[in-house]
Amino acid sequence: EDLHGLENLVEKSRNHNLSIWFGHYPLSTVSGQFSYGRNLLKYGDVYLCGHFHTLGNTVPQMHAVHRDGHLELELGDWKDNRRYRILAVDHDLISFSDVTFNKWPVVVITNPKDAHYGIKAHEPLNRIRKSTHIRLLVFSPYDITSVQISIDDVPLLPRVEHVEGPLYVCLWQPELYSTGLHRITVTAKDAKDNSVRHTRTFSIDGSRPVLKLIPAMILLTDGQTL
Repeated sequence: EDLHGLENLVEKSRNHNLSIWFGHYPLSTVSGQFSYGRNLLKYGDVYLCGHFHTLGNTVPQMHAVHRDGHLELELGDWKDNRRYRILAVDHDLISFSDVTFNKWPVVVITNPKDAHYGIKAHEPLNRIRKSTHIRLLVFSPYDITSVQISIDDVPLLPRVEHVEGPLYVCLWQPELYSTGLHRITVTAKDAKDNSVRHTRTFSIDGSRPVLKLIPAMILLTDGQTL
């Protein structure tokens, strides 16, 4: 019955721009009759799960890209480490930040998205190249007093503008970064003098850095074959 329900969800989501799946166990640990269900999940774009979390803080980013292109993203635990995730969809591009509760401000850069997590089979990554603005979300229970952006350690001259709520934008020229990997850094401060420096790697031409080996081995190894 559960597998039939999964099949129905897959069929219903085929015509949607994006599909995000949630589960407790990593796909590498799913076996037996549920292995068919595991295969169904490849039709989604992102699988969000827990269970391993960070393996006792030894693997802080338990993330992997499957052969078919979809992402599997473990999340650190709430019970002991108070970790949570903010995930945003911006023009059909998925971005996220994993943060610790009660640490402010929180920044999520939605354009350009992190090059580690591009989903070429499903996401319109060319929209980054055609975009006119860097877009980001900045959260804090206190007023945000400053947001600054630099790319490859060079401050951007256009002023960062507050649109509404947590949304901030800044004019940019993506053609200046048309080849290879680049680093975007956001520095945000709030009225309580809390500050954060948030750095991500991005690319315009589809260049992609390699995710760390150990989490990839854990999440991509089929537990049934061991």
